[in-house]
Amino acid sequence: MIYRLDRAALHELEKDTADKFVALNMDQTSQAFRNTSRGIHYQDGIERVDNTSVYIHLYSPTSVSK
Repeated sequence: MIYRLDRAALHELEKDTADKFVALNMDQTSQAFRNTSRGIHYQDGIERVDNTSVYIHLYSPTSVSK
């Protein structure tokens, strides 16, 4: 019985390690992306948004003081 639990725990640890390795690779790849990276393009219909604009509907009702 204990042997079976040890095998199950080892399996979960190996799976967790593999998942963390994949996540680390994704993070490193994403960090290298730039707007000018090959294969990165703006999609049709996407417009640039003025970052200085504030839209009231983006705030939750509790964060807006009246």
